[in-house]
Amino acid sequence: MPATPFVPGTAPAFLDHVRTAGARDLDLSIYKTFSIGEGKDLRFEVSSYNVTNKAQLGAPNVPGLFDVLNTPGVAGSFGQITTTVNSPRQFQFGARFTF
Repeated sequence: MPATPFVPGTAPAFLDHVRTAGARDLDLSIYKTFSIGEGKDLRFEVSSYNVTNKAQLGAPNVPGLFDVLNTPGVAGSFGQITTTVNSPRQFQFGARFTF
């Protein structure tokens, strides 16, 4: 049976905002609508994701005992943070014509 977050006890080991601190981003959207005649509108939109571009560090590396014993160099990476949990700043531009 596949894991589903809606059935108790079957959630995966990593759920954003549930078992970890999650990603905290500031997302903004600005739009302007222009009326062009009767019943016709033109809308321009600019959306930005992670406006502050603040990196949130991921969890530290904690290799299992089997990995430490059988893989050379794994013990040296213990406790290092090599990932982020959010994406860099992104912009999206759009236009919509409604008639």
